This record gives sequence, structure tokens and C-alpha cells, in this order.
Amino acid sequence: MISFIIPTFNRPVFLKQTLDSLLKNTDDRWEAICVDDGSGEETLQILEKYAGKYDQIKFIRRATAPKGAPHCRNIGIKYAKGQYLVFLDSDDLVAPWCVSDQLKTAQQYPGYDLWAFSLLTFQNKPGDSDVLWEKNFKGCTTNLEKILVKDNPWSTTTFLWQKNKFLQDGWNEQLVCWQDWELHLRVILQNLQVKENYNLRPQIFIRRNNVSQITNESTFKKTILSRRHLFMHSYKLLQKYGQAKQKNVLALSGYVFRDALRIIDHRLDTSYADFYSLLKEFNISKWVYYRGYLFLKWRAFVVKHRIENKLTRYEWYGWVPLAFSVKRLYKVQKVKPEYLRQVKQLNY
Repeated sequence: MISFIIPTFNRPVFLKQTLDSLLKNTDDRWEAICVDDGSGEETLQILEKYAGKYDQIKFIRRATAPKGAPHCRNIGIKYAKGQYLVFLDSDDLVAPWCVSDQLKTAQQYPGYDLWAFSLLTFQNKPGDSDVLWEKNFKGCTTNLEKILVKDNPWSTTTFLWQKNKFLQDGWNEQLVCWQDWELHLRVILQNLQVKENYNLRPQIFIRRNNVSQITNESTFKKTILSRRHLFMHSYKLLQKYGQAKQKNVLALSGYVFRDALRIIDHRLDTSYADFYSLLKEFNISKWVYYRGYLFLKWRAFVVKHRIENKLTRYEWYGWVPLAFSVKRLYKVQKVKPEYLRQVKQLNY
């Protein structure tokens, strides 16, 4: 059985659609553990209605701190009865073949800790986009290289987990953002065995529009500052697992550098210099460190005095350390036409 863990906060319309999509599955070997993060009455009414009507849907209220999806997911794991776990967002939609396909794949390839599946993005209705969530990272040969140099190779919803192989520390509850990035970094560093099954039809549909995004401008500063903790934590993970090699540390340093630039460009009332000083802990060369720092000072001057022009954009400025300015490019993947036709025939 698959336990779908669904944290939710004030998304009554989307949550109802998510639960309805689960109920349309052709295989009933599933349960949904919905963990509410302090929603208003409308969301609570929906949760109570579905949990009262369907035995497969469980409703739990978060009663302990901290607030946030990571803590809610960890709570859901404790209540899960399934052999397998899938982490859903409360605006995702599940394909009617999802449970059947994923259980069949796990039984077909039993020697793995987790299995990765295709996710199809959509705007208003599944089938209105042919863009898959997974990406083709050019030039990357390992998942560690992908996550440090390019981007997160997986989504929160990508995996079917063996419950008894889920990471002992669970989701990191101290992070405001990038919780899935940090979790997947640990998956890679702990050498969990991943079976990628991207040849199969999409299993889950990921909403992509501004309405569904929880993060907004009011939380931007908190998000940026929380990443300082994330990057220091990630550096310690690299050290712990013997992967604090120069190329890996420089790639991680690039994230710090780019966030320092965001502090400047968004005119946040916090010190970009304090944020960037984290790199002193990373043991990178002084030459690279001070090249980056001098550029940040110059960039701050440009923004303060509003003298922006094409020559002042950091992509073109030669003083940026090469390791910091790697473009995180990837090739968008498209779903197979026959799979898209199947999706368009679904009634959501």
C-alpha cells in the first residue's frame, strides 16, 4: 500500500481537487494522510468531510511546533501504514493509473530504496502543457553534480519511497525553503539506490501558476536568510560524507554568491557582506573569495546609484569568479504525444 502524505494550509479548492484525483485511482491500495498546518474553517470542513466519508483518507491537525510543510510531512510519516510513501503537495493531481503503475514498478525492481517517476506540469487542467517536470542536465554525469552545479534533479513528488528506507532524520524542519533540495542532497550523499522510470507515462500532475505558489514577496527576505543556514548545513554534509572536494565546495559557494546578489538587487535591509562572509567557513581560496566580494561591493554601488546598463549586469562582468557564474542551464523535457493524449482524455 502507498501512503500519500499531504501537508496543507488554506487551499480548500486545490485540496478538494487533489483528494478527488486520488479517489479516481483504479487501484485501491492507498491511503491519504492529510496534515493541516493551521488552516481556516473552509479547509477544515473539507478535510472533515472527506475523512468522515472515505476510510482511506485520514485527517490530522498539527499540534506541535514548528509550523511548515516539513514538520507536517514528518507527522504524516508517523501515522502512515503503507509500505511505501509518496509526498504530495495539496495542489497536485494524481493520475488514475498512479497507484497501479508505481506498485507494479516497485515489485518489478525490488532492489531499490526509492523509485523516480515522470511528473507532467499544467496550468489550469492536466494536458494543457506538454512540459515534464524532470530536466535534461547537459554535461552532468552524477546526481551530486546536478544538484550542486545545476539544479535539483527531482521534485518533492518524484519519488515512491520504501518507508523503512526513508532517511532517519526525516524532513529538515528548520528550513523555510529548499527542503526538498536538502533532502535530495542527503539521498545522494547517503548513496540511496534510485531507480528512474521516466519511460513510463506521467504519474502526477504538478500545477504551475502564480495562484498555487505559497511563497510571495513578503516572505522573500526570510527565505533568502534561511538559505544561509541551509548552505552551512550542506557544507557540513559534504564534509561528513567525504565530498567536500574543491569543485563541490565552489559549486555550493556559487549559491551563496547569487543569494548575496539577490540581497543587493532586491534592496533587502540586511547585509549582503554578512551573508557572503559565510564563504570564509568554506575554506575556498582567498583570491576567489575577494574577487567575489569586490564584485558585490561594485554591484551594490551600481544599484544604490541606479546606473544599471548592459555592461553592469553580473553575467557579463569578468571579475565574477568562474566557479560562481556557472549558468544553471538544462533542457526542457516534453511528454510523449501518446501519453499526452491519454492525459487529455482524463476528466478532472
